[in-house]
Amino acid sequence: EDAAVINRGVITVAEAGLVSFVAPNVANEGFITARLGTVSLAAGDRFTLDFFGDGLVVFSPDIPSGMNTGSVNVTGPILAEGGVIRLSATDAVEFIETVINVEADLVARSARRQGGKIILDGVESTTVNIDAKLDASGADGGASSIVANEIFIAAGAELSADGLAPPEG
Repeated sequence: EDAAVINRGVITVAEAGLVSFVAPNVANEGFITARLGTVSLAAGDRFTLDFFGDGLVVFSPDIPSGMNTGSVNVTGPILAEGGVIRLSATDAVEFIETVINVEADLVARSARRQGGKIILDGVESTTVNIDAKLDASGADGGASSIVANEIFIAAGAELSADGLAPPEG
């Protein structure tokens, strides 16, 4: 229940690479870069990596009982230019509550005519808190999706997935 994967450093993967953390509690306090790649942070216990289907992380239904909460906390920026950033929580009934907190920028602007995606994928027991910039914009646009029981967006947060050229810098 207290198991966690926490990044406090700098993770850079090769172009079109993959970064995936799965544990009952997952946090990025450092910096993750995955140009044209995928960054997946998932709150769960048992899972399968699905390299060929729609979802990268597929949770197993046989999660042990007694798991009360799960969380994904982002306080360090994630940059996946032209790629996918997915923060997700299991739908196992053993999780009474899951929380996805985003307090640092998630940037998946389009690159090389390839739009980016930002997906915050919760379930009925999930609360999503956003107090940062989620940017999936670019010349071809991108996509953002937020699914949860409760979604709180702070007054200073910015969510963008437009088809305009992103600002410099």
